[in-house]
Amino acid sequence: MSRGAGGGGEETAANRGGRDLNSVQEGNAGMGEDGRSGFAVETPAMLAGASAGVVARLLCHPVDTIKAKLQVSTERGAHGSFTGLARKVYVTEGVPGLYRGIGVAFFGSAPAACLYFAGYEAMRDYLRGRGELKGTPFVADFVAGFVAECVSCVLWVPIDVSKQRLQVQSSLKGAVVYRGSADAIARIVREEGVLGLYRGYGATLLAFGPFSACYFLFYERLKHLTSTPQQVRGEAPLSSVQAFLNGSGAGAASSVLTNGLDVARLRIQVQRADHP
Repeated sequence: MSRGAGGGGEETAANRGGRDLNSVQEGNAGMGEDGRSGFAVETPAMLAGASAGVVARLLCHPVDTIKAKLQVSTERGAHGSFTGLARKVYVTEGVPGLYRGIGVAFFGSAPAACLYFAGYEAMRDYLRGRGELKGTPFVADFVAGFVAECVSCVLWVPIDVSKQRLQVQSSLKGAVVYRGSADAIARIVREEGVLGLYRGYGATLLAFGPFSACYFLFYERLKHLTSTPQQVRGEAPLSSVQAFLNGSGAGAASSVLTNGLDVARLRIQVQRADHP
């Protein structure tokens, strides 16, 4: 899962749909040393994380495309495996087939990721500052992750719907064939209304809400376990290796718990309103 992150997931375990979750700022919650709020201190890192998510989307989009095709596929045997399907797509559609939907994902990932990180950091700092939650930061992390997903889905869901329809259109019999991201968005709005872009909104919350909540819960716990005393006090940042390992572990665990919901969510989103 993204989503994303990529995420929208859109995807590697720690990057859902361009949601580069590993890039979340490692600073302490609450007030910074200069008296500014944690959100103000962390804004540059949030923007850097959004930029990293765009780069990750470019690199990981082919993997996301194959994953989407697998989730709607009924094939068995060689073409039912990841490597078999990847080979088939490359042979029959070439490199462009692996990058279908990249346009909307590329341009939508940065603003959606900014909204995602902003929602998480603001809610996390607010909840950790409440007296009844000061002794249970894991509850604040879990709830903040879920709220961040609810807020950012305003942007992620339209990205996911248009991107995924492009990714799987060659795998579904009778599917509408879109020429590209702009054509997909325009035709969905024209033929299904604006709500067509939000198809599966509830399913997305059911899938990625728990994923984001579990991800940040696991990530913050792993960060605490792997940090040195200086890092715990905020005197030193996490190393890139620590952040990568913590993010990968948190993403993998969260994906295992929520992958079934993700499959259901994608199948709903790639359906047209007139083809239930």
